[in-house]
Amino acid sequence: MLFKYLVLLCLVYPAFFLAASCDSKSPMPHERSHSFADVESYAKRFEDPARLEWQRPDEVVKRMGLKNGDMVADVGAGTGYFARRIAKAVAPGGAVTGYDIEKGMIEYMKEDARKLGLANYRAELIDAKEPALPAGRFAVIFMCNTYHHIEERVPYLRALMKGLAAGGRVIILDTRMEAKDGPPVKLRLEKNTVIAEFAEAGLALLKDDDFLKDQYYLEFSMKK
Repeated sequence: MLFKYLVLLCLVYPAFFLAASCDSKSPMPHERSHSFADVESYAKRFEDPARLEWQRPDEVVKRMGLKNGDMVADVGAGTGYFARRIAKAVAPGGAVTGYDIEKGMIEYMKEDARKLGLANYRAELIDAKEPALPAGRFAVIFMCNTYHHIEERVPYLRALMKGLAAGGRVIILDTRMEAKDGPPVKLRLEKNTVIAEFAEAGLALLKDDDFLKDQYYLEFSMKK
């Protein structure tokens, strides 16, 4: 998925944001509303081998600190670029569900899981405005290059966090303001803005891991 940037996990607010699936190097429109219904076309970008270098997906998953038995939601999963890696990290006892609003992306992930023989890699549709995840299920909710597409972000977070298990975390990857490639600057979010919005939604910053050149990596948990 290589962007000079797509506007899910990853919507017409967010009705087409979810299939963006963490790609920050591909061409991207200047609006938040965008459809990823042309799955074949976007899959070529999302799965571009060059992404291994700038995205460092295996290092990202390592930093997530996943363990056997964890249940993970990848919101805005697109083609399952991260979901398939997460599935391996939480096996054999855990599972990942790749959520997206595009039916084509859901079918893509299901076929991807079948080809890889990963029974713990699942895919489900999610509503664009009401992310009704199963209550209390997930140890981790992951969003990559998805959060900045959401317009009503704090209400969205409050709905999303209902899916967290006790002690669960929300992990965000998104594009730095100063990144050379990525979405138009006007659509990017300052890292401090993200942290403040999560705080307003009731989530506290756990980790600010500065290891990617063009993206920030943030972990949050429920405030005590």
